[in-house]
Amino acid sequence: MDIIQDVDPKLRFLVLYLDAELTAKEISYITETNFFTVQDWIRRTNRGEDIRKIREGRGRKPTFSSETKTKVVRAVRSNPEKYSTRSLASKFGMSHTTVSNILKEKGFSYRSNQIVQTLTDEEMGNRVEFCQEMLSNERILFETFYSDKMGINLSDAHRNKTWARNHQSMEIETPQQDVRINCWGAISFQGATSLSTRKL
Repeated sequence: MDIIQDVDPKLRFLVLYLDAELTAKEISYITETNFFTVQDWIRRTNRGEDIRKIREGRGRKPTFSSETKTKVVRAVRSNPEKYSTRSLASKFGMSHTTVSNILKEKGFSYRSNQIVQTLTDEEMGNRVEFCQEMLSNERILFETFYSDKMGINLSDAHRNKTWARNHQSMEIETPQQDVRINCWGAISFQGATSLSTRKL
């Protein structure tokens, strides 16, 4: 079964359509390919076209001046959170893929924000003073423990991305009723406590 799944879906289509003479609906079901995609393959095959070959782009691809590219970059720099590639594409009359390529060319990448906490001079001084006190008195260090708690939803307890073979996807069954678990633990110089949990 794994060997069949690894075959190019277009090649599987050609075998099922030309040799087995199956309908578009049957091929769509067997190959797990969109029905309208299969219909398009049938039309192209009936015209004598080899669907396995990548079709060349039609018409002349638009080119954009360095001035336009600079405007795209300037817009992102002025407000990084405001613009998506699609909104920039609409603003400058280009595709969102072109916008993405321009930004990558200029060294930009779309990534998660880093949450930081800004400290005042007084807060930074207090933290340094606390650390110095802990280091100067071993008894305090040995008698201190640090604890924290967190909540976990069982529906989130799985990876969003997994490794899979070509043309396959991993199916993950989510619980019918979500369960939240609160966890509490602590650490000290002597080691860690056991993890205390409570189901809600």
